[in-house]
Amino acid sequence: MKLFRAKAMILILAACHGAHAQNPVDESDAIRRATALKVHGDFAGAIAILAPIAASPSTGLSDEMKGVVWSLLGSTYQISDNFGRAQYCYERAITVLQQLPSAQTELASAINGLGSLEETLGQSTESERLRKRAEKIYEMLDDHAGMARISTSLAIIALRNNDRSAARAYLARALQESRLAHGLEEDDFASMSSVQGWLALNEKKPQLALSFFEDAIAHWTRRHGANSCQVATGMVLRAEAREGNGDFTDASTDIQQAENIFLNVLGRNSTLYWNTVLQEAALLKREGRRRDSWFLEKSATSALGNIERQGCVNCTITAEAFR
Repeated sequence: MKLFRAKAMILILAACHGAHAQNPVDESDAIRRATALKVHGDFAGAIAILAPIAASPSTGLSDEMKGVVWSLLGSTYQISDNFGRAQYCYERAITVLQQLPSAQTELASAINGLGSLEETLGQSTESERLRKRAEKIYEMLDDHAGMARISTSLAIIALRNNDRSAARAYLARALQESRLAHGLEEDDFASMSSVQGWLALNEKKPQLALSFFEDAIAHWTRRHGANSCQVATGMVLRAEAREGNGDFTDASTDIQQAENIFLNVLGRNSTLYWNTVLQEAALLKREGRRRDSWFLEKSATSALGNIERQGCVNCTITAEAFR
């Protein structure tokens, strides 16, 4: 399940980051509604509100808020697997925000979002470079919440690179910064717990991982509801820990429940849904149901290939965002 784990954690952080350190709710009822829709999994509804606001030349929003809208829209497109549009939005956000000395926190968040997208597209080196750039901004601002978030992101990159020592160091910093931070939300604590669980799985400690994933699911349930993509992702991660403990029945139940949530929220054209189907196929194979496993694996692999071709897998950062 390592592939799912990596993709899921990246998308979780993408889904979370847009609501952090930006607080658009006081600026506009429309942005407040869009933010609420995104939190509760109605990504299409959020996009329908945000896209016209971002594109309108006559909006009454300040430049800072316009950059925030672009960044929020980028993270919403990303969780919807529309990577080309996500990149465009993040770059527009960076272009606007880097010209505003008062908007450095929002700028760091947008850069972190673009880094998350690059990681989703398999560009770990570029993702790390962007995260390090955001890290410098947060350090300059003495922003402990931002440092907790960026350290969590960097821990994910380290784990994907099989550098457990670096991952532990980043996690330790994330936890330290979280104790000094103000304004952290359920998503932040869930993300840190999830990465702790991921590290425990890499260290062959499934029981410890299970406790971290349970904690993450509790945070996500309070924030997004029991039928959210975040909770579904937690279920698949928990399934891996349960499988490691030899609990195949509960692992299978977790995967099937997660599959249903992703299908209901994101539809069939979703990488999270089809990656979960792949995990179900792997479990079926281990149960000796090779024919059923083969059918699911073939369907999921084909669907993921189609999504990848549609999702701008060759997106590269343009110069516009860094002029």
